Amino acid sequence: TTAQDPVDVCTICTCLPALEDENDVSVTCEDISGLADTIAGATFPASTTSLRLSRIELTAVPVDILVQTPRLRHLDLTVNKITALETDAFASVKATLSTLLLYANTALAKIEPGAFAGLAALEVLELGNLASSNLRLSSIPDGVFDELVSLKKLNLDRLRRLSTHFAGAANVFAQLGALEELGMNQMVTSRGFNMGTEFFEGLGNLKTLRLQSNRLTADNFGVDCLKPLKSLEVLEP
Repeated sequence: TTAQDPVDVCTICTCLPALEDENDVSVTCEDISGLADTIAGATFPASTTSLRLSRIELTAVPVDILVQTPRLRHLDLTVNKITALETDAFASVKATLSTLLLYANTALAKIEPGAFAGLAALEVLELGNLASSNLRLSSIPDGVFDELVSLKKLNLDRLRRLSTHFAGAANVFAQLGALEELGMNQMVTSRGFNMGTEFFEGLGNLKTLRLQSNRLTADNFGVDCLKPLKSLEVLEP
């Protein structure tokens, strides 16, 4: 290999047949400090359907890699240092991506309006955090979830500064009619937070709502805000 030749990612990461179909490829690159720079110019199998890039110090969504994996269904970018989710960051996999894991990117400070544009096949979105320290994300654009029409699970656990943005908001989840599970554990740290009667509007199919370890009182969490949840089976307050 010369300095000009691209590196085959399967020589530095683990490439295995995917569980769903042995003709597809599952690529795992994780727990290696500085690996983000190494794989930046690597070639990835076009048949990749599962890609795990966890704990490798990524600071941005690897758009150049996603362009090479147009059949991607599962993307794990957890425990990295991604600072922003830019418009059309996932455009090259929008037709196929069903799982997007962004958990524990504590440097995440910005989500642009079109970050999730066109992800009509997405069923799982994890945006939460493992810890409450150094959380920078304090707001999200209006309608950022609106095109996620197939989303079934959304995790916002421990995004404590985000609760200020949500305070008193209506129709935050209005277009998520397919959503079945919503995690908002350890989000509300202020007694001034008020979900409002329309906070859960549009979530008629929601079955599980997790609200553990929040500062919820009769003043900021009334029974009326649960009225839109016609299918609710599990409430974890």
